[in-house]
Amino acid sequence: MKDIDQVTEEVFSMIKQNKSVPYEELYSIEDTNRVTVEAAWNRLVSDYGLIRSRQQVFTLTEKGEIHKSVKDYLNSLKPKRDYAKWIAIVVSVALGGINIYQNYDYRELRSQYDILKSELDACRDSLSQPKSIKGADTEPPLRPKAQNKD
Repeated sequence: MKDIDQVTEEVFSMIKQNKSVPYEELYSIEDTNRVTVEAAWNRLVSDYGLIRSRQQVFTLTEKGEIHKSVKDYLNSLKPKRDYAKWIAIVVSVALGGINIYQNYDYRELRSQYDILKSELDACRDSLSQPKSIKGADTEPPLRPKAQNKD
């Protein structure tokens, strides 16, 4: 004896192949009783909405034409994984790591800049002060004064 899921799949495939199936033809499925067949087409009509019944003839609905089988329809109802959420998490972690690295790198560059700036200031100070040469006067030579004509 077949279970309700197998019978439901067979009823759907029978209607999918023939486009329309009379009510009485559904009872020709082997190894099933009337109650199971009726439960299967009730499930397809009311629960899933894959087939419709008009004047004791079953046909596919628009939703039924899209799907290849009942399993395909049920799989389409399962929630899909949200990859965008995971991508956002990975990107934010990567950008956070880059930010931490840049902050560390900035502090190191800043300390090197301060050292070089202090060395540059020391060099400027040493160049602005005249150095005396050994054996030479410590005072700079006097410049001749310009003669003024009065």
